[in-house]
Amino acid sequence: MHYLIFSRIIPESKIAILLYCGELVFSFTLFLFFIQFMRAEEYGTQILETVIGFVEAWDPNLEGHTINVRNLTLLLYDELPLRYRIRLNPKRLACAALLLDFGKLGVPYDIIIKRGKLEDGEKAILRQHPEIAARILNQIPSFEKIAEWIKYHHERVDGKGYYHFEGSEIPLESRILAVADTFSALTMERNYKSSLTYTEAIAELKLVSGKQLDAEIVEYFCQIPLRKIEESLGAVKKTMKFYLTENREVIYEEETKN
Repeated sequence: MHYLIFSRIIPESKIAILLYCGELVFSFTLFLFFIQFMRAEEYGTQILETVIGFVEAWDPNLEGHTINVRNLTLLLYDELPLRYRIRLNPKRLACAALLLDFGKLGVPYDIIIKRGKLEDGEKAILRQHPEIAARILNQIPSFEKIAEWIKYHHERVDGKGYYHFEGSEIPLESRILAVADTFSALTMERNYKSSLTYTEAIAELKLVSGKQLDAEIVEYFCQIPLRKIEESLGAVKKTMKFYLTENREVIYEEETKN
């Protein structure tokens, strides 16, 4: 499947090497392949979104989630007070949002797509995905901060998370990403659960505010107009429909060749 998706992006000789190396090395090598474009901020996130969009279009548990998190993160950024915004780089924040689940490529696929509750061992494996992403991204010059934000985006502000950081010990960017990620996960369909409405999801955010999520960041998120959130989700669905259509066309072309 990866061959079909990326054959229009990467020459066949490189694809052969990537497939031989395995999924995680494949993902890392692919990332290095287009990292040169990431330094051109005007095009970097567009390229990253395209690659992620093609991959997520085939996963019922990821379809558009990453792009939705990026959109919600930027909407949240707009609601933050100036004292926070002057500390943040929205373009790098958007890049981090798009790479938030990058480490899941190092998690067995049967765990990612499993219906129902995960076993304790499976949960332990899944919890490693921020660390996996951080280890990979730390190898890329100038991505150390983004790696740090992703590593701690599941940390709880009450100190009961993976690394037992509390409150402001967790990077501001990680706390922002955590709120956007949680809201998106609550409001998008999964093969093991139905989505929540806007009102239900906001209630859930408030319920874990000050425990799992930063209370102040949750408050600012709740100030985002519903219209903007609905427009964002509509745009994500439209974008993912395009990627899924494109993927099917690639497969059809390959099948007709054979």
